[in-house]
Amino acid sequence: MVAHPSGALIHLSMDNAKTIISVLKAVQFRDLATVFATTNGLKITVEDAKCIQGNAFLHAGLFREFHLARDIISFKMNINVLISECMREAFSELDMSSEVLELALLPPPAIQPRLRLTTYGLAGTMHFDLPRTSDQVEVFESSSGQPRLARYRLSLLRPATSRALAMATRISIRVNERGFLSMQFMLNLPDGQVAFVEFFCVPDEDEADEPDPPAVEQNSVLPQPGPSSTRPPQSVFEPDWSD
Repeated sequence: MVAHPSGALIHLSMDNAKTIISVLKAVQFRDLATVFATTNGLKITVEDAKCIQGNAFLHAGLFREFHLARDIISFKMNINVLISECMREAFSELDMSSEVLELALLPPPAIQPRLRLTTYGLAGTMHFDLPRTSDQVEVFESSSGQPRLARYRLSLLRPATSRALAMATRISIRVNERGFLSMQFMLNLPDGQVAFVEFFCVPDEDEADEPDPPAVEQNSVLPQPGPSSTRPPQSVFEPDWSD
């Protein structure tokens, strides 16, 4: 048992939050879970009306840092709060020196359906892909079935990504045919009720007068990043002419 210098009862760190999110998703048949922390790792227990119990185990070796102030520590937590960590991680990995955030939606029946967030900053082109098959995705729909691309000023999105996102337990992202973005956040209130906060954002004005991206075949794939720039290339979607 090694206590953390900060004096915290428990201090854990992990290089990739997706690992713990995937495990929590497997036992998320109720929102409230009990966590038992020992020198061996974490045990997360979820019960429903004392009729069924699910247990998830995370060995201490999975964590980059694992510090406990006592041999055994237990507490309760809301799993939903951690599930929304996926989108927080996405925005934390993007390069905020970029002028715009590019949002690309590649729906079925395309190969590798996914949502891609892209920035073009001083460090180069940064991508974050959220596949349709991800455990963190509940609904992935497209009314047109066609790829969609839109760009937004990062400075306009910061109120949503830095404040509402930090408190959200569920997130809904929608883009209409004109490129207008809707980001809706579900917040849990202390009395057990829920509230919703929604942000709307117009597409980047610099792109408004440019021609629409070319039509894309349903089997197209997103290309590899291009040269470093704080501005995006003219078009990201390109047809796949390979056999």
